[in-house]
Amino acid sequence: GAVSGAIIGHHSSWSSDIQGSVESRTVSVLNRSPCLHNRDTNMLYEFKSKAAGTVVMTGAVGDRMLAIIGRAPSAQGVFTPEQLGAAIEALHSAIAAEKLTPKPATPDSGDDEMSEQSEQSGKSISLAQRALPLIELFTAARAADKPVTWGV
Repeated sequence: GAVSGAIIGHHSSWSSDIQGSVESRTVSVLNRSPCLHNRDTNMLYEFKSKAAGTVVMTGAVGDRMLAIIGRAPSAQGVFTPEQLGAAIEALHSAIAAEKLTPKPATPDSGDDEMSEQSEQSGKSISLAQRALPLIELFTAARAADKPVTWGV
């Protein structure tokens, strides 16, 4: 639709077959977005604790982390030191589950250089890679008996 058209619209040199393929993948990825509520797509989460630094995540990634932990996505919130142990365990459990889930096979994209670049840039970042900075922040905050906040 409109979003994927905006994404690939400036690639007018691509053949219609490639545009159709990229558009269908873009729509598929957008439909699986973990974002659970409507808001500005440029929102960033800044998870902060006096025990450590700040971890910044895009809205969709932050929404996913909060959902894994069992929190509704929101513009602000607090994890108390007592809640951090369960949050860390939830993230570790989700990472372990993702590692057990087989990755979907990707169709052969041929020798076209542009298709190869699209395939490379379309590789997903694992949950472990996304969650590790947050786990480290939670661990440091828990050890120092400090809360973790965002948007506050």
